[in-house]
Amino acid sequence: MKLSGRLNIFMKLAVFVFVCFCIINIFKLQLEFDDLKKQRDILQAKKDDLEDSIEEMQDELSKPLDEEAIMDIARDNGYCLPGDIVIFNDR
Repeated sequence: MKLSGRLNIFMKLAVFVFVCFCIINIFKLQLEFDDLKKQRDILQAKKDDLEDSIEEMQDELSKPLDEEAIMDIARDNGYCLPGDIVIFNDR
């Protein structure tokens, strides 16, 4: 009878340890899942920003390249026409 009593206590202890192990792992997995959801949201926001940038660049590329557009690009890169007055502002 003593042997079956010891086995019974051993089985209860093994089940208790197994349940504790499962609860701890579920908690860890939940924390990891929450972190992954946050990372997914951040990456989705970056993706949306990049898609908007691509759209703006495609719109810019689809504009006709006339003389005014060429002059705007040249001014943006620091070039000017003879006789233009260039004013630099540090703000």
